[in-house]
Amino acid sequence: MVKKTKTVTPIMNYARVGFGFGIGWIGSFILMMLVAMLFFIPGFVLLQREQAKEKKGEEPNGTIKVVAYILMVIGVILGLGFGGGALLEELGGEF
Repeated sequence: MVKKTKTVTPIMNYARVGFGFGIGWIGSFILMMLVAMLFFIPGFVLLQREQAKEKKGEEPNGTIKVVAYILMVIGVILGLGFGGGALLEELGGEF
């Protein structure tokens, strides 16, 4: 006859797994924020340069403005809303 042993899982095993999940989630969030900044910031800089040209009286390049807005939108999507306020503010100023 086989004797059944009752195994008790120590609470530290659960804590270790929870800590691992937490660190993994935070790490992936930081990585996505960095990728979002790699898209958003260049788009923002391009847009500011084109708007500075417009203020000087020079003709702004419409294609560069479109590319800037596309980069900013990609950055906002990847960053889960990072820079969304600045994007909406710039879009509101266009129209």
